[in-house]
Amino acid sequence: MRKAPYIICMIILVTTACTREVVEKSEKPKIKEVIDQFYKIYETKDSELFSKIVAHDADMVTFGTDSVEHWIGYKQLKAAFEKQWTSFETPKIVMRDLNVKISQSGSIAWYSMFLDYQIEFQGKTVNWTGARSTGVLEKRNNQWVLVQFHNSMPVTKREAEY
Repeated sequence: MRKAPYIICMIILVTTACTREVVEKSEKPKIKEVIDQFYKIYETKDSELFSKIVAHDADMVTFGTDSVEHWIGYKQLKAAFEKQWTSFETPKIVMRDLNVKISQSGSIAWYSMFLDYQIEFQGKTVNWTGARSTGVLEKRNNQWVLVQFHNSMPVTKREAEY
């Protein structure tokens, strides 16, 4: 009888570890699919998909690569995307080194990766290589949605060596 608490603890530990592995295997592909869809929206300009995979939160905070790209709420973000869709010709984004993590609860995920952009704007081709991207997704109503993201360009010259 004295061993019962230890046996119960071991059962809980093994069950929890197995459950975590199942969540990772079943949810990671779904999360990666949403991330891939989100960055492909730049190319497809799919407003309906944007609405489906981005949270409609009024207090959502997102950052783009330009200094003026700081949006609060779904409406501001969608308006910015729509403006980009009409301004940019043949945009292409290549995602590299995608890293996805899932919370213990299995309802929150976050990612980091590098992006290479190529757009045509007013007849000129613009390339950004090595943009950094991070974001957070939340599982709502059994669907992963983007609730936050931040894209940035690294400083190319260090101002202070360390």
